[in-house]
Amino acid sequence: MRNLLIICTVFAVFASGCHRKPKGTTPATPVTTVQPVLITLPSVTLDMAALPPPVVAATPITVPAVQSPLAEANQIFLTGNCTEAIKAYEAYLLRQPSGDYRDEALFNLAQSYAMPGTGCTDQNKSISVLKQLIEQYPASPYKIMATLLVSLQSELLQLTADAQKRERLVKELTSVIDKVKQIDADRRKRP
Repeated sequence: MRNLLIICTVFAVFASGCHRKPKGTTPATPVTTVQPVLITLPSVTLDMAALPPPVVAATPITVPAVQSPLAEANQIFLTGNCTEAIKAYEAYLLRQPSGDYRDEALFNLAQSYAMPGTGCTDQNKSISVLKQLIEQYPASPYKIMATLLVSLQSELLQLTADAQKRERLVKELTSVIDKVKQIDADRRKRP
């Protein structure tokens, strides 16, 4: 008899449809009472009205949205705050030594290091992180872009070094020319 009561209760719950409701939603019309149903089985009669009514939440249950550490880092990155983005990506990489999205975190970390005009620009660190991504994740969808960025950043560093060398040579040449001019002016002054 008790097993039959349990079966009928389970049937009543499934029949009411409350097992199909997603979390945090309320029914369009709240169920407050259960209509009495008589189930007649051979030699057993069960009054469904005697069962307790199903529990229905009157107000929706709200679960606070929790962002993953990588989603938080990405959000910071999108605001352009490279210093905080770098901290967030490095923290994520420390906490997730074998996570599924490490390649994305490495790629965005490298971009954070490469952001021009932000005060945290470090092309060498960016290249190092991109090379780490390429070596550790050869099948990553970020590999092609990382390879291209390594090439471009390396070329940029070389061009910057060449420009600095040229600037230094121009200063040295200007200094030598000024000395020659001074010597020539002194020689013309002599009788």
